[in-house]
Amino acid sequence: YMDSLFNPSRGSSLSARLKLLTGLWLIAALAAISFTLALAWRLEGAGAAINETGRLRTHVYRLAYLVKQQPNSNAVKMETAAFEQSMHNIAEGDPKRPLFLPNDPDVHDKMQLIMQFWYDTMKPMLLNGPTPAQEQLQQFADILNNFAYSLETVDAHNIDWLRRFQMALLVMIVTSAAIMMILLYSWVIRPINLLRNGVQAIRRGEFGAQVATDTAAEFAQLAQGFNRMSSHLKTLYTDLEKQVSQKTQSLANKNRELETLYETTRNLHRSRSTSEAASDFLQHIIQE
Repeated sequence: YMDSLFNPSRGSSLSARLKLLTGLWLIAALAAISFTLALAWRLEGAGAAINETGRLRTHVYRLAYLVKQQPNSNAVKMETAAFEQSMHNIAEGDPKRPLFLPNDPDVHDKMQLIMQFWYDTMKPMLLNGPTPAQEQLQQFADILNNFAYSLETVDAHNIDWLRRFQMALLVMIVTSAAIMMILLYSWVIRPINLLRNGVQAIRRGEFGAQVATDTAAEFAQLAQGFNRMSSHLKTLYTDLEKQVSQKTQSLANKNRELETLYETTRNLHRSRSTSEAASDFLQHIIQE
């Protein structure tokens, strides 16, 4: 079926070709749009996770300051709850924003490390234990920085894929436009030009001129109808010539008969005998 579709000599239907091409283009467009939306969704979710990770670092430094200034205060507890809320938002995700972690094992492992270090080390120190040392704060900040770097790496990878796919879309659009121009000429413009040339040939008096029928079914039907009409015109023109020749010959015969009758009548009106008039009439008939 595909061979008959793209091979003009098979005479497949033009409407079927257009429907199939439209369907293929629609499928390709939907796939491209879906892939682009998926990449954009991933980029948006990873970007929100990166922003939320920045908030985590802000909460950590604020907690360290509050613990030094107001140990075991409500402000410390509120800031601790805010940190945990942000941390769980990153880990669990929020489709409404959207916010979610990319499907990367390294990112998820670092997220687990953040949660483990927070619950095992940082939170007990901030709420119950001694003030966290600078080394512990820096260690936790480094864990957060590594996590943010992993998110940015995955995000940059998705951006790179998005750019590649956009370039592929550009190439596909240019290529499909060129293919459509070629197919438009082969399926529509060429058959119309053939029919126009046939009409011009008929106009020049070239009755019986034929056009090619190796096109789409619709144009093939038109071409076949034109060929039958041209052949019929040639037949009519040939018969007309024969009829004109026959009519001319018949008219010439009648003219000769009238001329003979006229001569006979003229001879009869002359003052001559009947035998002489009959003799002249027979002589005139014999000469013809």
